[in-house]
Amino acid sequence: MKTAEIEIEKLIPYAKNARNHSDLQVAQIAASIKEFGFNDPIEVDEDNMILAGHGRVLAARKLGMLKVPFVKIDGLSKAQKQAYILTNNKLALNSDWDNELLKIELHDLSDMKFDMAMMGFDGEELSQIMYPEPIKSTDPSDKPLNFSIQYNIVFDDEEQQEVFYAFIRFLKEKFPETDSVGQRLSEYIGELDLG
Repeated sequence: MKTAEIEIEKLIPYAKNARNHSDLQVAQIAASIKEFGFNDPIEVDEDNMILAGHGRVLAARKLGMLKVPFVKIDGLSKAQKQAYILTNNKLALNSDWDNELLKIELHDLSDMKFDMAMMGFDGEELSQIMYPEPIKSTDPSDKPLNFSIQYNIVFDDEEQQEVFYAFIRFLKEKFPETDSVGQRLSEYIGELDLG
C-alpha cells in the first residue's frame, strides 16, 4: 500500500462509526502525534470515507493540520467495510499486558524523565502498575503509606492543561528523589514562605 497525503477536508467520516472519542483521548492522540509524528496513516475507501483513523483525524484538526498521511483500501464490499471498521477497533482491545514487563518499561521511562501523562495511562493506573505492593515501614509511628485520592481535573482549554503538566514536570525535576506528586507538592509548599 502506498502512503500519500490528503487534505482533511476531503475525508468523509463513517456516519455510523460506533467508536467514541472523548476530548481527553483526542488530546492524548494529539500529544502522541506531537511527540512521535503522524506514523499511523488514515485508512480510507475509494470515496475517501474513513475506515480507520477517526480519532487521529480529530487530533489532527486539534493540532491545526490541513493534511494527513493516508492509504487507500480498494475492493472491499459494503459489508466488508462495515466489518473492517468494527474489527479494526475491537481487535486492539483484545490484547493484554505482560504486567511485569510493563512495570519495568514504565519505571525505565520514569527514570529517563519521560512525560508519561501523554501516553494514555492515568495516575491511578500508573500507581497500580508501578507500585502494586504497598510500601511498608518498620517504624510503627509512621502513618500508612500508599493511599491514593483520585481527582478529575477539568481544563477549559489546552493551554491550561499544558501549564498544569509543565508544573508537574517542574516538580518532578525539582524533587527527583521523591516518588509521588503528592510528596513533591508537599515539599514544594514547605519551601514557600507563606507567612
